[in-house]
Amino acid sequence: MTILEGREVNITYSLTPDNATDTSITWSSSDPTIVVVDENGKLTALKGGEATITAATPDGKITATCKVTVDKAIEFADSIVKSRCLLHFDTNKDGELSMSEAATVTKISFIAPNIFSSLCDIQSFNELQYFTSLKEFSFANCSSLTSITLPNSVTSIGEKAFAFCSSLTSITCLAENPPVVGDGAFLMHHDKVTIFVPSKAVDRYKAIYWGGFKDQIKAIQ
Repeated sequence: MTILEGREVNITYSLTPDNATDTSITWSSSDPTIVVVDENGKLTALKGGEATITAATPDGKITATCKVTVDKAIEFADSIVKSRCLLHFDTNKDGELSMSEAATVTKISFIAPNIFSSLCDIQSFNELQYFTSLKEFSFANCSSLTSITLPNSVTSIGEKAFAFCSSLTSITCLAENPPVVGDGAFLMHHDKVTIFVPSKAVDRYKAIYWGGFKDQIKAIQ
């Protein structure tokens, strides 16, 4: 089972035979720094990771185990971005987008479905860095978008991906190898934008005038 960091969940269980005289259970966690379990089988998730919960009879002769994965919910700075992400990517419908859910997304397209393109109200999407399998995306015409962080999985930036993002001032690209840039990807005022990349990749980005930028390319602090 998977639970989010900070959440509490009660384990459901059954005892056989139904007429057992001793129904007491001893609970334990293989890693109480990740998840703890109380005497009633209530789990409290403390941090990301995996642990095994064991239920045992008092004499230890009969045991049952349950593997628990603790995931972390992404904290979005922009409520509109969060609502769109939950609508399309919250696979378990728990009202939060977890790191593992984000990591399965490979495409954020403005064609099908129309997720972000032309959403003039979104201002930041630095949480995009947690979409670690992302390959395709578009934020064209998001005229209020000021900052975004691209995960290191990105190998290309499609045609007009950031076209007419007139308020964009900060793009952080975590990829050490400069992604291929499509035509018109940064159709905007270049002098307003700073590109932040891994420190050891700065020269690599500058050497190819990545995206039409050079002097604006800086190392991530």
